[in-house]
Amino acid sequence: MVRLDINLLPPRKGVLTKEERNLLFVLLFFVLLLVLVYIGLNTMVLFTQNQLNQVQSELQAYAPLEKQIKNLESLESQLKNQEAYLGKLLAKLNNWYVFLSDFARYVPTKVALSSLSVDKEGKVLMKGVAPTILDVSRFFFSLTKWQPLESVSINSVSPGEKIWNFEISGTIKRVTP
Repeated sequence: MVRLDINLLPPRKGVLTKEERNLLFVLLFFVLLLVLVYIGLNTMVLFTQNQLNQVQSELQAYAPLEKQIKNLESLESQLKNQEAYLGKLLAKLNNWYVFLSDFARYVPTKVALSSLSVDKEGKVLMKGVAPTILDVSRFFFSLTKWQPLESVSINSVSPGEKIWNFEISGTIKRVTP
């Protein structure tokens, strides 16, 4: 026997068929998946923005330090320049020290120099006193034998009370490389 069901009732309104329900579940799942992806991406963007804001605030906090570091770097370069300049100055000072210590060997013990000056052209002017004219002449002749000086001459000699005042000049020899 075959059973035959005949439904004479009108179709129900608002009731979905099995296929329509499956399609509706797939559509709801897809929409829910899209909403979750949107929320996830939005959360990642907000987290990244928050980290970016933190990094920017840290960079702003380090801005004065960066400025100080740049100032220190410029000070360091200035110090290096000044150190180089002082090195050159000390080398010249050392040369003058050697020059003057060598010069002191040529000054007799009885001669007292009141001034010793050197100008830019290397002209040396010595003023001093000695107890006798013989001490002045010994000083003069010792300077004529001293290698760094040339054109040594007596500018003036005058007697004073128990001493002789003198002025002697010369020129420092230029060393040419």
